[in-house]
Amino acid sequence: MSPLGVDDFSREPVLVRSYGGKSGLILTRQFGSDQFFAYVPLKRFSQALDGTVTAEIAGDPVDDPIGYLGAVGSVRELAQWRGDRAWLKLALDRSAAEPTVVFSMAAR
Repeated sequence: MSPLGVDDFSREPVLVRSYGGKSGLILTRQFGSDQFFAYVPLKRFSQALDGTVTAEIAGDPVDDPIGYLGAVGSVRELAQWRGDRAWLKLALDRSAAEPTVVFSMAAR
């Protein structure tokens, strides 16, 4: 199990990258017919040629590629499963800036 308990996800993680080598993962999990998301900011992310990934969970907001760590929630809060509307509400309620990311899945 991961340190944050978010190893039970239903799709491949989405890697978020930004300038300065900042990285994070958006995880998706299906509950019934609904999709829920968790976000984990990372530091020291690397991927070997064989696909093996190594990283550490970031604890400093300066390492977060989308700026949610600290402004929107703690590492543990960001790793909680939430629906797309709950993520948008959380970002709007807790951040002075407009949300930089919208968590959602394309309709099939």
